[in-house]
Amino acid sequence: MKKQILIITTCLLVSFNTHVLAGDYLETEIDSREIKLSKDGTGIIKFRQCDNNAKCKNVLVSITPETKGVLNGVEMGLLQAKKLSMPGFVGLLYKRDSKEAVSIGFWK
Repeated sequence: MKKQILIITTCLLVSFNTHVLAGDYLETEIDSREIKLSKDGTGIIKFRQCDNNAKCKNVLVSITPETKGVLNGVEMGLLQAKKLSMPGFVGLLYKRDSKEAVSIGFWK
């Protein structure tokens, strides 16, 4: 039952894809397979973002050493959070102007 609720919630959140947070940040949910990480914890995330008018664009977000990893609400290193998480959707918070990832939230 809990899995069904999680799947339904995730689908609803994905349908609303991106919304603005305080003007400076954007938040979206992406597939964890879109995260490309190197061993030093830096990398990129490339995903396709569509608005309500079916206008889509490719977005490239940089992962820096300052990007935080969060697993089930607990902050930890990004590499560790990704390793311990289950595959699927993750939450991404990034800066609107510089396209730098602030945090990536994983679920277990």
